[in-house]
Amino acid sequence: MSRSEEDVANLLRWDEAAALHLESSFYAVSEVVSGESSLSSIDSALLANLTGRCLHPMCHIGTDTVSISRIFSQVVGFDYSEKAVRIARRISDRAGSRRCTFTVGDVTRIPAMSSSFDVAFLNWGSLVWIFDLPSVLHELLRVLRPGGHLVIVDQHPASLTFRRGDPPSVMVPTEHYFGDRKIAIERKDYAERMAAVRYRMVIEARHTMSEILRAVLAGFHLVDFQEYDSLSWQAYSGMVTSGHRLWKKESCPVPLSFSIVAQCE
Repeated sequence: MSRSEEDVANLLRWDEAAALHLESSFYAVSEVVSGESSLSSIDSALLANLTGRCLHPMCHIGTDTVSISRIFSQVVGFDYSEKAVRIARRISDRAGSRRCTFTVGDVTRIPAMSSSFDVAFLNWGSLVWIFDLPSVLHELLRVLRPGGHLVIVDQHPASLTFRRGDPPSVMVPTEHYFGDRKIAIERKDYAERMAAVRYRMVIEARHTMSEILRAVLAGFHLVDFQEYDSLSWQAYSGMVTSGHRLWKKESCPVPLSFSIVAQCE
């Protein structure tokens, strides 16, 4: 199957980002290898009471996947960037993780047997790369066992409409919440903002909160929904730490992130 225009543009960016992020202090590879967790306080709380075999789609270079493997009996990470998966395997080997495996795959066609996982964990920065969310969630439902859990934690759709303002500490609305579903954007690297990036153009998806919830409820029973005033990266100027790998912004006009825990019927 041929890739879409947006998939090609985004894959070029993620192939380039993989090598850049291996050396980035943001991903703290050496700390993860030595046993520290890359998971935010929100992630850890959401996963704390879950067990079994976990699927981690869109795993990028695998630092979160390695951290997740310290919670579950087995974790399978996959990403559509072969370069990212190669780096993820190297990081996992360096960390001595025996519960982690990685494979190249498309989130719309997950390389796994039906009913083979207890948990599917879709976290930070994933939803903007998913254009057909109902189809992806249907595929996650397929690979989860009856009674299995879907856990999503990501940037809140409302906050995606805001960018840094002038002065830089000010957030200003730059997009309409009910606007275009696909946005072409030229971006610097979020982890290494001073780095020269060759493939700056990306195509991002936009979902409203109601669209996300409807897609989840089409196949899952909602267990919990939360909104937060923090993010797992410093998306805006003037953010301060508010937990392990979390930052918040004072007087923020919108929720910055959300989480969903849902269970297979």
